[in-house]
Amino acid sequence: MVPYPYQPDEVIGGDCVNAIACRLLNQYSDPSSEVIQMMRIQAEDLFEVKVEIIQIMAGLDPTGNWMGKGALALKNPRTSTGEEPLDRLYALLEDLNRGGVQSEAFSDLKVKVEYRIVPDENSSA
Repeated sequence: MVPYPYQPDEVIGGDCVNAIACRLLNQYSDPSSEVIQMMRIQAEDLFEVKVEIIQIMAGLDPTGNWMGKGALALKNPRTSTGEEPLDRLYALLEDLNRGGVQSEAFSDLKVKVEYRIVPDENSSA
């Protein structure tokens, strides 16, 4: 068995496993230890695919701040957790791998990362 390649608090693209797990757990008022473990595993899966997408996009679009805020382009405000479903992330990854800069995923993600506003850490928003 290969160990999980990322630390829970390792930030790539502006996101990390711990932050994703917290968002997933927010839908539970009193999660059991089993639910906490399931959400941790789901967060790891989501993060791993997000990192693959971010790394591909960083190579295809070197002018974008993919390593800094690329995860923002992968958010889904239509879900209760703000996370894209894993199957949707895999579809984006497959499209990027197949079509590169000509893919629909590339165009969609490039627009999203260019127009996402990241609040300054020092601002009091």
